[in-house]
Amino acid sequence: MSDPLEFRILGPFEVSSDGRTLEIPAGKPRALLALLLLHPGEVVSVDTLVEELWAERPPPTAAKNVQGYVARLRKALGDGVLVTQAPGYALRVDGSSSTPRAFRLSSRRHGTSSRQERPAVSTRRSRSGAAPR
Repeated sequence: MSDPLEFRILGPFEVSSDGRTLEIPAGKPRALLALLLLHPGEVVSVDTLVEELWAERPPPTAAKNVQGYVARLRKALGDGVLVTQAPGYALRVDGSSSTPRAFRLSSRRHGTSSRQERPAVSTRRSRSGAAPR
């Protein structure tokens, strides 16, 4: 049985497995992972990732750079977490109510804004791709 990954996006951005914090590459790879976590289980196109990572001034090699960032993230996260699916990439996470989307809906509904009032959000998934039990 694989250890589940836990993604923490409120407070310090962290990924942990079995109580151990994983080393996620800083900079654009970390930003790419955060973007994918905002769309759990959904394919995010390379064009969208390029637009979000570089705004109006992407380098000519932006799409190739995204491929490199994905490779680095796959090494950090393990197999089956970050998948290629045309026209981009998807982060496989479970569909529990603790997903970032559920938090966004909850925070709008309840009008929470201060850090103390916000619930902790974590998205868990196993390295094998199966949802934790």
